[in-house]
Amino acid sequence: LVHLAAVDSADREHVFSSSGIYPVSLTATSEFGCIGSTAKTITILPSPSTNFTFTPACEDVPVTFTAPPDDNLEDAYWEVGTSYYDGFSATHIFPAPGDYPFYAELYGSNGCMSTVSQIIHVPVPLTPVFSVIKNCVNEQAVFTDVTTGIDPVVHREWRIDGGTTLQG
Repeated sequence: LVHLAAVDSADREHVFSSSGIYPVSLTATSEFGCIGSTAKTITILPSPSTNFTFTPACEDVPVTFTAPPDDNLEDAYWEVGTSYYDGFSATHIFPAPGDYPFYAELYGSNGCMSTVSQIIHVPVPLTPVFSVIKNCVNEQAVFTDVTTGIDPVVHREWRIDGGTTLQG
């Protein structure tokens, strides 16, 4: 039971952590000391999910932000840096590495809204560096990736002489 007592203002706020049916009561006391009360059962509707997804955020690469699959979702509004988008997805290109503010409003068909605000980190691009040993005719040349950086390498593709491709 959520109980709200009217003392100094007509409005009170309460955040419900989940949808459902809740009893709410109000007791009001007049200036003359008279007391009255009432109770109602209210339905708290589900807000849209804020579990959006986005493709990897890299410099000068289109990044797609996508609203979560939610039957209740009716519309979405996105702010990425200083750009603004409407719809269930938005595509943004980050011009440089850095931290960019991200904000979204997700609107449900039931009139409820959810918001999400966070920072999107765009890392400094890798500058691949490699070494080679045994680089002689009729020997197995050995290529070693020695790339370093904050954003670790998770995949390598080597192209040798424009034709041979090595993965790993």
